[in-house]
Amino acid sequence: MPNDELNIVVLLRECRDPRPPVGVKDGGHAINARDVRTMLNPSDLGALEKALQLKEKHGGVLTVLAIGPKSVEAHLRTGLSMGGDRAVRINDSLLGGYDDSGLARILSRDRKSHV
Repeated sequence: MPNDELNIVVLLRECRDPRPPVGVKDGGHAINARDVRTMLNPSDLGALEKALQLKEKHGGVLTVLAIGPKSVEAHLRTGLSMGGDRAVRINDSLLGGYDDSGLARILSRDRKSHV
Protein backbone atom coordinates (compact mmCIF):
# COMPACT_ATOMS: atom_id res chain seq x y z
CA MET A 1 0.00 0.00 0.00
CA PRO A 2 1.58 3.33 -1.05
CA ASN A 3 2.31 5.94 1.55
CA ASP A 4 0.44 8.95 0.14
CA GLU A 5 1.60 11.12 3.03
CA LEU A 6 5.28 10.90 2.01
CA ASN A 7 6.24 13.73 -0.34
CA ILE A 8 9.66 13.63 -1.97
CA VAL A 9 10.87 16.70 -3.87
CA VAL A 10 13.98 16.74 -6.05
CA LEU A 11 15.39 19.96 -7.48
CA LEU A 12 16.74 19.50 -11.01
CA ARG A 13 19.18 22.13 -12.24
CA GLU A 14 20.55 22.82 -15.66
CA CYS A 15 24.30 23.14 -16.16
CA ARG A 16 26.58 23.69 -19.11
CA ASP A 17 27.73 20.61 -20.95
CA PRO A 18 31.55 20.55 -20.70
CA ARG A 19 32.01 18.64 -23.94
CA PRO A 20 33.06 20.56 -27.04
CA PRO A 21 32.24 22.10 -29.42
CA VAL A 22 31.41 25.53 -28.14
CA GLY A 23 31.19 28.38 -30.62
CA VAL A 24 33.77 31.11 -30.08
CA LYS A 25 33.36 34.67 -31.32
CA ASP A 26 35.23 37.98 -31.19
CA GLY A 27 38.58 36.48 -32.14
CA GLY A 28 38.47 33.79 -29.48
CA HIS A 29 37.71 36.11 -26.57
CA ALA A 30 34.04 35.28 -26.02
CA ILE A 31 31.76 32.26 -26.14
CA ASN A 32 28.76 32.34 -28.43
CA ALA A 33 25.97 31.60 -25.92
CA ARG A 34 23.78 30.21 -28.70
CA ASP A 35 26.23 27.31 -29.18
CA VAL A 36 26.52 26.36 -25.49
CA ARG A 37 24.80 23.06 -24.76
CA THR A 38 23.15 22.36 -21.45
CA MET A 39 22.54 19.15 -19.56
CA LEU A 40 20.92 17.91 -16.38
CA ASN A 41 23.28 18.43 -13.44
CA PRO A 42 24.85 14.99 -12.76
CA SER A 43 24.53 15.42 -8.99
CA ASP A 44 20.82 16.14 -9.35
CA LEU A 45 20.45 13.02 -11.48
CA GLY A 46 21.99 11.02 -8.62
CA ALA A 47 19.55 12.63 -6.18
CA LEU A 48 16.67 11.71 -8.49
CA GLU A 49 17.81 8.09 -8.62
CA LYS A 50 18.02 7.97 -4.81
CA ALA A 51 14.55 9.54 -4.52
CA LEU A 52 13.16 6.91 -6.88
CA GLN A 53 14.65 4.19 -4.67
CA LEU A 54 13.00 5.77 -1.61
CA LYS A 55 9.68 5.99 -3.44
CA GLU A 56 9.91 2.35 -4.48
CA LYS A 57 10.72 1.24 -0.92
CA HIS A 58 8.33 3.48 1.05
CA GLY A 59 5.74 4.69 -1.46
CA GLY A 60 4.70 8.31 -1.64
CA VAL A 61 4.66 10.99 -4.29
CA LEU A 62 7.81 12.15 -6.09
CA THR A 63 7.80 15.71 -7.43
CA VAL A 64 10.58 16.99 -9.68
CA LEU A 65 11.12 20.73 -9.47
CA ALA A 66 13.11 22.99 -11.79
CA ILE A 67 13.59 26.73 -11.63
CA GLY A 68 14.40 28.55 -14.82
CA PRO A 69 13.52 29.20 -18.43
CA LYS A 70 11.52 26.97 -20.74
CA SER A 71 14.63 24.90 -21.54
CA VAL A 72 14.48 23.21 -18.10
CA GLU A 73 11.22 21.51 -19.11
CA ALA A 74 13.29 18.85 -20.91
CA HIS A 75 14.87 17.94 -17.56
CA LEU A 76 11.44 17.77 -15.93
CA ARG A 77 10.32 15.37 -18.66
CA THR A 78 13.38 13.24 -17.88
CA GLY A 79 12.34 13.14 -14.23
CA LEU A 80 8.80 12.10 -15.16
CA SER A 81 10.01 9.44 -17.57
CA MET A 82 12.22 7.94 -14.84
CA GLY A 83 9.25 7.57 -12.49
CA GLY A 84 8.41 10.98 -11.04
CA ASP A 85 4.74 11.63 -10.37
CA ARG A 86 4.59 15.41 -10.76
CA ALA A 87 6.68 18.13 -12.34
CA VAL A 88 6.82 21.81 -11.39
CA ARG A 89 8.68 24.57 -13.23
CA ILE A 90 9.11 27.92 -11.52
CA ASN A 91 9.95 30.85 -13.76
CA ASP A 92 10.85 33.99 -11.85
CA SER A 93 12.18 36.42 -14.44
CA LEU A 94 12.87 39.05 -11.78
CA LEU A 95 15.89 37.06 -10.62
CA GLY A 96 17.42 37.02 -14.08
CA GLY A 97 20.33 34.60 -14.28
CA TYR A 98 19.00 31.71 -12.18
CA ASP A 99 22.30 31.31 -10.35
CA ASP A 100 22.53 29.27 -7.14
CA SER A 101 21.89 32.25 -4.87
CA GLY A 102 18.81 33.18 -6.91
CA LEU A 103 17.52 29.61 -6.66
CA ALA A 104 18.01 29.68 -2.89
CA ARG A 105 16.06 32.95 -2.63
CA ILE A 106 13.16 31.45 -4.59
CA LEU A 107 13.07 28.25 -2.54
CA SER A 108 13.31 30.04 0.81
CA ARG A 109 10.84 32.82 0.00
CA ASP A 110 8.01 33.12 2.50
CA ARG A 111 5.05 33.39 0.11
CA LYS A 112 2.68 34.70 2.79
CA SER A 113 4.82 37.76 3.43
CA HIS A 114 4.96 38.62 -0.28
CA VAL A 115 1.22 38.48 -0.97
